[in-house]
Order: sequence, then C-alpha cells, then structure tokens
Amino acid sequence: MLKMSAALIAAIACLASAPAMAQSNEYRQQLDAQLQASRTQFQGEGYSVAAGPFTGALPAGGKERFTLPVEQGVSYKIVGICDNDCTDVDMRVFNLNGENIGEDVLDDDVPIVELQPTGTGTVQLEANMIACSAEPCYHAIEVYWKR
Repeated sequence: MLKMSAALIAAIACLASAPAMAQSNEYRQQLDAQLQASRTQFQGEGYSVAAGPFTGALPAGGKERFTLPVEQGVSYKIVGICDNDCTDVDMRVFNLNGENIGEDVLDDDVPIVELQPTGTGTVQLEANMIACSAEPCYHAIEVYWKR
C-alpha cells in the first residue's frame, strides 16, 4: 500500500508540473522566434552575435542587470525582447562609474541600444520591465558586434 501511495504521489506531482513546463516551453518558443528574427536582421547588417542571450523573468516594475565585457573600436547593438505578455520593456547601459552611456526607453517591447565604447572594460546592461499583463514576463537580451 505504501509503494502504491508513493507512486500515486509521484504521478500527481508530474501532472501538476506539466502545465508549468508547457507554459515555460511556450514562452521559450516566443523568445527563440524573436531572437532568430533579430539575428537575421543584424547579421544582414554585418553584425554577429557577441554575447547572450541573457534571460530572466520580471514582474512589472522589476529590474535586472547583466555584466558585459566591451572593446574600444567595436560597434555593438544590444537588443532586448520579451514574451507576448509584455508590452513595454526598457534597457539602459551603464559604465563602471554608474553613468548611463546608452538607453532605449521608448514605449515598446523591443529596446535596441547602439554602443561604441570609448575604452575596453565592462558595462552593465539593465532590463526594466515596464508593462507586463501576466507576471512574470520573460525576457532576453542579446548582444551583437561589428569589428
């Protein structure tokens, strides 16, 4: 009887997690499709993927930071995307002194920041989820460069 109960509990746990896994896969597919469209666009402009995707999940009003090494003399395009429940996400780039050196704070869900560093080092990418209708909203940031 105890073995049957353990098996039943395991089966119920698997069934309970199935909707969450399906939902996670749905969001992953949304992000993957948008990332592929961005790659196609930027590769057509002579850029290649330099870093990412950096992914996360944020509620409306939530912020998340990622560190990125950059090189002087290289042109970067940094694109943010989010799932279909998101209607506005902003992105900012800060240098080591905490100064804002690039941003896209337009009312849209695909922020793009162009960056041409004046030195080699690291920067902080900040994603800010402005509007999310079904929290959390899943997002990704991918970095492209042209050398």
